[in-house]
Amino acid sequence: MNGKILPVLALALLGTEPCLAQTSGPRIEGIVVNGTQNEKPVAGAEVILRAGAEGSLQPVAQTVTDRDGRFVLDKFPAEAEGIILPGANHQGVHYPGPRIPHLSGAKIPRVKLVVFEAVPSPNPLVVDLHEIDVHIHKGALEVTETLWINNPSLTTYVGQAATDSSLSTLSLTIPDGFERVTFHKEFLGRRFRLVEKRLVTDIPWTPGKREVKFTYHLPIEENKKSLEWSSDAPCSLVRLRLQGENADRFESNLARVAKRDQSTFVFESSEAIMPAGQSITLQLGALPTPWIGYLRWSALGVLAGLILVTAGFRWKRRTHSPHKSGVEILADS
Repeated sequence: MNGKILPVLALALLGTEPCLAQTSGPRIEGIVVNGTQNEKPVAGAEVILRAGAEGSLQPVAQTVTDRDGRFVLDKFPAEAEGIILPGANHQGVHYPGPRIPHLSGAKIPRVKLVVFEAVPSPNPLVVDLHEIDVHIHKGALEVTETLWINNPSLTTYVGQAATDSSLSTLSLTIPDGFERVTFHKEFLGRRFRLVEKRLVTDIPWTPGKREVKFTYHLPIEENKKSLEWSSDAPCSLVRLRLQGENADRFESNLARVAKRDQSTFVFESSEAIMPAGQSITLQLGALPTPWIGYLRWSALGVLAGLILVTAGFRWKRRTHSPHKSGVEILADS
């Protein structure tokens, strides 16, 4: 009878974990609590353990919390190494916990994983600071935007379906004609998409602050007289900085503030809170002309000169011709 019990116990221990070689690694114990409900324990929450190097963490084990919100992870694949990262799923959102060095046999403190209630509305997001840095170059403007997004609530904002039937939690308007948008954090770059000249994301916004920073280029066009930005979240402070040649000839609908140096000009919002959707505009002044522009105008000048010389030569030939005109010849006949 004992021989039959042992295989059953072995199967129970394996549960639904991946069929990989197991090893006795660090024992991770913890609890999952609901931050929206005063850290009430969450029963039946899925806990996933990831392991590997930074940027390549892969799931290696999982379990479910008991009725008191507690969990234990003590069986890891033999190849699990580097950083280990426990996290919990709740209402479709994953909440990562602390990164832990994977030290064999090391005693790991009890882990607390905090989750929050997910809400589709209303939108609680506020932009604490929106900085727009414009560097003026010959041929293009280099623009870097930095937004500090704040969710002051105790819920996770997951948004509602946009016009294309996909979820949207934040939408940003950037000037038309931009090129090569590069996010400073690769994760964010994968989560934003372009929809009707707007950068849109479905990132769930957990409580607290998060930085969003990206850079793009705007080719200088002669017919472009102004640039425009906006977001669908209210903003506490907007700061627009200009650097480069002829920066003093630019104007904005924001208030100009004292210069920090001879080449930097700053504009800032004067309202306590800038409403969602309100435009930030920058009127372009005289822009430095790139070398290709000089060549183009030089070519046009040479072409115009050739046309004038050719026209003058033809006129001179006509005035010295023995026949004054074709009309007079017909009249004499």
